[in-house]
Amino acid sequence: LANEKGLPANIDAEKFILGSLLLDDARFIEIAGILIEDDFALEKHRRIFRRMSELHERGEKIDRVTVANELLRRNELESIDGLSYLVSLDDGLPQIANLDSYVRIIRDKATLRRIAMASQHMMNRALLGEEDPNTILAGAEESLLRLGETRGEKGLMSPLEVIQAYEGGLNAFLDPSKRIQGISTGF
Repeated sequence: LANEKGLPANIDAEKFILGSLLLDDARFIEIAGILIEDDFALEKHRRIFRRMSELHERGEKIDRVTVANELLRRNELESIDGLSYLVSLDDGLPQIANLDSYVRIIRDKATLRRIAMASQHMMNRALLGEEDPNTILAGAEESLLRLGETRGEKGLMSPLEVIQAYEGGLNAFLDPSKRIQGISTGF
């Protein structure tokens, strides 16, 4: 739908990401905190990513068979153009070493779509003229600020960054006896 409306999208980058996850589901953790379902321009890609996320949350393997089964179970296989489309995502795709650039492309296009949709909404409000201009302007500022906050410029974390960010530090990461136990109450 994004392409049909002329909104920014990079369908090839979306296919590369989804295909890479079908080839190596261990890569899911790398992108799960960065990309969200709504970052994908095509509805069928959002559905595939949603089902991959559910499989990952349940600790199940993400591959052609499990994703196809999950889509079939929810009567969504045909809505993504069937098994042939799912198979085409990773067919002949090499292992992609650096997903970061593809993730960035998808996020950038998603942000551009969100800006365009927010702008369209503001324009519609202004053209209708049913509200006070200051109210419309305040809503526009809030919408754009919210877009800026959700954008975040973080990329994929390196293994070193993961270890450094680990609560309790490197020693706790390596030695389970030094890990912080329990739940912080704030008291």
